Amino acid sequence: MITFAAIPVAVTITAGPALAAGDICNVNGLGDCAGGGSISIGAPVTLEPGGRVIDEVAQNFTCCGGWPVFQLKFNENPARCIGVAATSNNVTVRDCSGGDSSRVNWAREDFGNYVIWFNNRGGLLTSHNIPGQQLFVVPTACTQNCFFKWSG
Repeated sequence: MITFAAIPVAVTITAGPALAAGDICNVNGLGDCAGGGSISIGAPVTLEPGGRVIDEVAQNFTCCGGWPVFQLKFNENPARCIGVAATSNNVTVRDCSGGDSSRVNWAREDFGNYVIWFNNRGGLLTSHNIPGQQLFVVPTACTQNCFFKWSG
């Protein structure tokens, strides 16, 4: 007869691994990237040459037709994410800890040579291809010079 003694084991659970770290840049237009002058909570996320290094961190669930969901974390401060403001469609720096309630979860649809990011606030990550202008989200019916195809 064989018996096994219970052995205490410590388990650490961490967020899913980053898919990639790098710039999230417009594929069309000028090719500028998500960035901004500050990563303080509430600061605007703007379109900038070079942008900031962003970690695409898998949240290990899907949305919107099976697209994998990620948080877009600032590499220099992983507690800060790209998200959508509570009272507008403007993209701002948000605290990552709130997930859907903080509007920092993004579904990622991959088309091979570009991706589309869809926020749970109900819109696509979009720019007007103007350096320094704040990014925003729009529904899929945007027709006014909207750039929503990104590297990543």
